[in-house]
Amino acid sequence: MEDSFIKSQLVKFNVVDSEIAQLSVKFGNLTIKGIDDKEGYRLVRTARLEMKNYRVNIDKKRKELNEDALKWQRSINAEAKRLTDMLVPTEKYLETLEKDYLNEIEAIKRAEFEKAEADRKEKLRIEEEARKAEQARLDAIRKEEQARLDAQRAEQAEIARQQEAKAVELKLLAQKIQDREAEEAQKLRQKNLDDHIEKIQEEIKKDIAEPSIPQTSDGTIWHILTFMNKDYLFAKDPHGEGILMIIDGIQVLLPHYLIKRILND
Repeated sequence: MEDSFIKSQLVKFNVVDSEIAQLSVKFGNLTIKGIDDKEGYRLVRTARLEMKNYRVNIDKKRKELNEDALKWQRSINAEAKRLTDMLVPTEKYLETLEKDYLNEIEAIKRAEFEKAEADRKEKLRIEEEARKAEQARLDAIRKEEQARLDAQRAEQAEIARQQEAKAVELKLLAQKIQDREAEEAQKLRQKNLDDHIEKIQEEIKKDIAEPSIPQTSDGTIWHILTFMNKDYLFAKDPHGEGILMIIDGIQVLLPHYLIKRILND
């Protein structure tokens, strides 16, 4: 419908395409052969003015049709505005209702979302606090266990130290006891030996005092050494302690010998 209306309006230009085509054929071959070709110039000028007349008429018709179109457009716009002004208030009212409804729905959704988000954050907070509390509990257990192990190790180390000190003390005590026993044993052996030597010395003195003992002409110490021969010693000292007996015998008899020599001199 719109295309047919436009075509009906374009017919008002009173010019068809074929007519313009004929003018193009008619005037398209005109030429001016030179400065002296006045006829050629006249024909060209006449043709141009004719083409211009067509163009001017078309432009006038365009303006007329546009003016009509503008009037038509203004009337259409005015009618459209009148009808729109009648529709707008009700539309605005309905639009307001719709927006209020949608805003309320949006507010409910937002509130639900915010509540869900708050619940989620609160749940995370509770879980985090529970995790921290559990971690703190485990840390306390580990710390307590570590302290117990450290105390146990310290106690064991102290026990080991005390045991070592006790062992050293016992070793020293045992060494003292052993030294004391050795000393007492040595004293006992010495006493026994002294008693034994004293007994032998007494026997030697008796043997020397007896007249049956062979005498030498000078009565010197050589009599004593001759008297104390190996067989005699082992007879008197079968336990092999003859050398001590010899020494003690000499120590006993030598003073008497020296006194006798002094008196004789």
